[in-house]
Amino acid sequence: WQLQGSLGVFLCNVKASKMRGVASHGRLLCCCASDVITELLAPPSGSAPGDRITFLSYPGEPDGELSSKQRIWELLLPDLQVDSKGVANYKGSGFEVKGKGLCRAPSLTNCTIR
Repeated sequence: WQLQGSLGVFLCNVKASKMRGVASHGRLLCCCASDVITELLAPPSGSAPGDRITFLSYPGEPDGELSSKQRIWELLLPDLQVDSKGVANYKGSGFEVKGKGLCRAPSLTNCTIR
């Protein structure tokens, strides 16, 4: 994957944990059609680092830092999907950057988000 210079979709309110000796403060989201077919979720064109992703059906402010002990990520996973149009969804509500558009999988459809 070419990550340098690319924008991604991140879950940023996770408690920091060490990965390969470096503190990680977020989770980079990707879509997976299988264990070998994976691609990064892409924010809409015109997005900038720090743009907030919202969900039309879930207004409000984001939660504070999520505790790793609560296993929130594992609870969310079954409801994170890419639909038949390539749009990233949570419980059927598209990942959206207000005024800029929807987050999408570059080429995959009908797959999971991890």
